[in-house]
Amino acid sequence: MAWLKAQWQSLQNRPDVSWQRFKRGVMFFVASVLLLFAGAHYWIWLQILGLICLVIGLGYAAIGYIGILAYRLTLLKQKPFRNKQ
Repeated sequence: MAWLKAQWQSLQNRPDVSWQRFKRGVMFFVASVLLLFAGAHYWIWLQILGLICLVIGLGYAAIGYIGILAYRLTLLKQKPFRNKQ
C-alpha cells in the first residue's frame, strides 16, 4: 500500500510530465488506429501490429490521465469549492 501511495504522490507532483505522457499515448493510439485501417486494405498483419500498439498507447495515455486526475484532485482538496451566492 505504501508503494501505491508513493506512486500516487509522484504522479500528482508532476502534472507537466503526466500531460506529456497523455499526449504521447494519444498520438500512439491514433497511429495504431491508422495501422488498423491500413491492415484492412493492404496486409492483415498490420492489423495485429495495430492492435498491439493500440493497447500500449491506451495504457500509456491512461497513466498520463491518472496523473492529471491526481493533480486536479489535490487542487480540490486544498481549495474546497465555495458557493459565492
